[in-house]
Amino acid sequence: MTKKNSSLTAERLKPISKAFLDEFLAWKPEWQKHCEFEQSESNQIDGECDLYIRLPSPHGDPNLEIQVFFVNDGSEPSLSFGNWHAHNEVVISTTEFEYVELSIFTALQLMVMGDIAISTSLTTNSPISLAFGPQHEIVYLPLRWSIEEALQDAGGRIRVQTWDGRIDQEVSLETIDAIHRKREV
Repeated sequence: MTKKNSSLTAERLKPISKAFLDEFLAWKPEWQKHCEFEQSESNQIDGECDLYIRLPSPHGDPNLEIQVFFVNDGSEPSLSFGNWHAHNEVVISTTEFEYVELSIFTALQLMVMGDIAISTSLTTNSPISLAFGPQHEIVYLPLRWSIEEALQDAGGRIRVQTWDGRIDQEVSLETIDAIHRKREV
């Protein structure tokens, strides 16, 4: 069980949470209001606490907030966005055989800037893939399957959403194929 209370302060954060908080506030000091401190039952003896960040979506969708929290007794930073989440790092495929590993902090920054989106099934709302790239030309890349299988599972269309909502859209296999063909030229 985790509890949040106002008596917990940044001075009582575990070192990994404190380092993340320092980096976060150096980047966005005005977002201190989104930072909370949590204390699990196992931390009540020594008084340490973990960082919890909740960034509500600017367009008001409560299902698309970004959260940063720490698991495994506060030793592992985690990031969630919509129904998707990752622990310790974010791995994104850039081609069939290549991938990029991002720190949780870097992935958070890219999500806030709109350079990482999530795609979800229109029928089940379950995460299918992360989209990664410049805002004007997002590359849709699956987490679990080939994009064709993901789209078949999702009825041929998927919803792509960003934290800020600027490029949110529903896309079909034909749209994704056209994007990939354009990139190959």
